[in-house]
Amino acid sequence: GGSLIGIQLKEYSDSKTQLPAAIVSGLEPRNAIFTIRSNTLINGLSEREFILKEHSGSKIVYEFVQPEKFKITKEFMFYKYNDYMDLRVSIHNLGSSIIYRDYELFGATALQPAGLTMGRSFLEAISMLDGKITKWSRVKESEKFIKGIVSWVGQRERYFCIILKPHQELSGISLG
Repeated sequence: GGSLIGIQLKEYSDSKTQLPAAIVSGLEPRNAIFTIRSNTLINGLSEREFILKEHSGSKIVYEFVQPEKFKITKEFMFYKYNDYMDLRVSIHNLGSSIIYRDYELFGATALQPAGLTMGRSFLEAISMLDGKITKWSRVKESEKFIKGIVSWVGQRERYFCIILKPHQELSGISLG
């Protein structure tokens, strides 16, 4: 799926292993970070093999081609002195038919909680929704899809967070 199955922060180390702190690890490819799903483009897109086109210290590029239909490019840019990255998703029409670029991008999922302190878990979803910060520590069945103007969405735990900020505002988010 051309997605990330883990995130480690080199400047923080795990107290038990002394390895870089893994804030997300061991994800299945279909649940990986920045997985794309689209029943409009092609079924099972999250399980399709994306080809590694470029890999350098600051950039990784994956590509999936459906011959004579479309090409999806996922370009990850990493910054040496900052704890953020950019992702650019491009969908190019390779045929003469109209394609609908309707897809879901899975982001801040499976952040590993730092543990419980005094019986309280600090893991929660958080978003700027309709101009207000909204938080969810538990997602009710009725809150699976929330409509509204989404400026950013994330997941946080006691020490770290993952935030996704699209280049343009979204019309809703899926939780759970």
